[in-house]
Amino acid sequence: MGKIPAFSPPPPSSPRSTPRRPSPSLDTLRPPPSGPGNDAESAFLAIGPGAGLWLTEAGAQGVNRVRAKMADAVTLALLHGAGVLDRALGEAAMLGRFKEEDLASILAHQASRTEGDHCRAGEEASLQPGTGSWSAFGR
Repeated sequence: MGKIPAFSPPPPSSPRSTPRRPSPSLDTLRPPPSGPGNDAESAFLAIGPGAGLWLTEAGAQGVNRVRAKMADAVTLALLHGAGVLDRALGEAAMLGRFKEEDLASILAHQASRTEGDHCRAGEEASLQPGTGSWSAFGR
């Protein structure tokens, strides 16, 4: 059996077999557009900062049918008012609620509760077992 020749890289002055693609310079790189892309997006973002937060979070999570949901939100803003819908969009974004019926559900919940009304389970309604059985542990 013969010896296998050792690999030696080509000398620096020899041409490469595959040409390199030029890398883009910093002058040619542009940031993505930061403003609304069309009139529908402008109308949606005009609802308020909650709409912008919703759109950012929906894009980050890869939500489907975003344009249809934006159009529905603009319609809901005309019916319920931009302030109410802006709050609902912000809450939906913070909670990760992006399904078709989520915005209407949040609006219905906001309309049914009064300001400062919190739903908290008390000790008497808790299913969590107490810690009384641990009081004799280690004695």
